[in-house]
Amino acid sequence: MGLFKIMKDGFRGKPDFSSLRTNTYQIDDLLFTLSIPHNVTSGEDYYHTFQLIDFAELAKVDDHETVLRLAYSQYYFNTKIINPLYPINSPGSVFVCLKLKKLNISVKDIKSLSDFLEKNYFEYYHDSEVSNKSYRGRHTMFMNRAYDFAKRCWGEEPENQGEIKEKKEFILDSFLRAYPPIKCEEIKIGNNVFSKYNEGHIDKKNKYSRLYNLPLKEEYFLSIEFHYDIEATVDNKKFREWVRHADETFERLIMQTVDVSRVVDSVIDMPIKKIGTESH
Repeated sequence: MGLFKIMKDGFRGKPDFSSLRTNTYQIDDLLFTLSIPHNVTSGEDYYHTFQLIDFAELAKVDDHETVLRLAYSQYYFNTKIINPLYPINSPGSVFVCLKLKKLNISVKDIKSLSDFLEKNYFEYYHDSEVSNKSYRGRHTMFMNRAYDFAKRCWGEEPENQGEIKEKKEFILDSFLRAYPPIKCEEIKIGNNVFSKYNEGHIDKKNKYSRLYNLPLKEEYFLSIEFHYDIEATVDNKKFREWVRHADETFERLIMQTVDVSRVVDSVIDMPIKKIGTESH
């Protein structure tokens, strides 16, 4: 029975919710808190207290977004039974990343945030002008290559139903691998409503992310990203299945701890340290 349970579980290193670590961040006059399982493999808090006036100085342009990384935590999974003869004994890992992002418009509500995220993502990766220096137009580039290959392999009009099916499946597979448009879902967890979207495809790619976005103030919003690296060189079916349902369990348990509130008057009167003076 013990061996059966070991084989069924498949891996060690899952986030352990028996003990939580609460992290608090002060952004101007707002306090943001969230709690994560204690058994992190690695992690870092970059900023705990700062002012938005310093955002432009420290933020970086990351593909289609202007981002300031606040913190990250990693959970590294291992197979239950270690094979000393095989160098890779991990099906993958998950990163919980906290980021502060800035739009070029003022966020009025969760719908305006969702609309902007979808439009910004599409216009960047689906740009008809492909850039050689960035990921701009990356979807366009992948699909152009896919259509060219399909044309050479099956022709403009395949001769039979089998080839028609093969061509369609190849084009669809390429589409799912090549930054397809995102679709935001407005989801209520705890006391907050988030704009949530997925990036990647669990069965088609080895990198997959779910992002929960929360308006903060004016043009700023918080983004809590669950990023999964899936090892391609080992049998990771069980890990992919865990990732597939993680938003119903692991992610939701963390997101239920998210709280944004104003600093009480006595704390507001305390001097706010300039950004960058408190990092770990």
